[in-house]
Amino acid sequence: MKDNLDKILDECIDRINRGESINACLADYPDYREEIHPLLSAMIETKTACSFAPSTQAKSVHKQRFNVALVSSREKRERKSPWFSWILSRSKLWAPVAAAVVIALMVGYFGLRPSPTPPVMVAHPSPEGNFAFLISDEVNSISDFEELNISISRVGIHLTGEGEKIIEFEPGTQSVDLTELQGSRAQEIWRGDIPGGEYSKVFLEVSEVSGILVGSGNEIEIKLPSGKLQISKPFKVESDKLTNFVYDLTVVKAGNSGQYILKPQVSQSGADQDFTKVELKGQTENDEKSKWNGNGKKSSGNQ
Repeated sequence: MKDNLDKILDECIDRINRGESINACLADYPDYREEIHPLLSAMIETKTACSFAPSTQAKSVHKQRFNVALVSSREKRERKSPWFSWILSRSKLWAPVAAAVVIALMVGYFGLRPSPTPPVMVAHPSPEGNFAFLISDEVNSISDFEELNISISRVGIHLTGEGEKIIEFEPGTQSVDLTELQGSRAQEIWRGDIPGGEYSKVFLEVSEVSGILVGSGNEIEIKLPSGKLQISKPFKVESDKLTNFVYDLTVVKAGNSGQYILKPQVSQSGADQDFTKVELKGQTENDEKSKWNGNGKKSSGNQ
């Protein structure tokens, strides 16, 4: 019976790893359901919660969980079949060996280090801050629109390294019209102080998108890949120097369907992009045509 249980457990692990459900395995072995169900459940939880570089602490935690499940399974079997304890008593190494084998399999398949969520730090605006966040539009199908307004509820950036964390802030300007931000034109929606260091990702949480087509005046629905638009674009922020990050969005037409999709444009985004800053309405004409480069330096000239 021990050999059968070993083979069944190995087979079920292989099947689940290939994409089959735990219920399918249990249905094929109803007589072993009580023994293999807790073991397979522990394996699936480990697969879901873990990434690919096992740590000593994680291995210890999941080994303990597996042993608890194994002991519980053995106790249930002993209550139903007294002679099962006799088999186990003849194989004193069975429990640790089985635990070691299954844990080795799980390490090989999935890894056992948890992937903790970095802590979140909320940044506050400041006119003299070291980080400015701007929105621009890469020209694709924007000429089809008389207006294309997006509402941004939150921005997040991922600080890497030893002090890993997510820096979040709410834009001071939450709604922008992309038809006014074509090409190198960019509008600043937030400025404040954030920690200096290396950053790897930037995401926008978009709450609403509305577009009005040229000519017809009809409002049309704009599709989003998701409510959170994310790009991976490494950049560096220094505590005593202004970093301008341009987040470029573009609207594209989906074939002949008549639908439009709003998505990030990674190649035109970053802290190294040259741009022409477009101020909010009410600013002077000279301010509206101030030019900046990716190093946070102001240059002369009009667009």
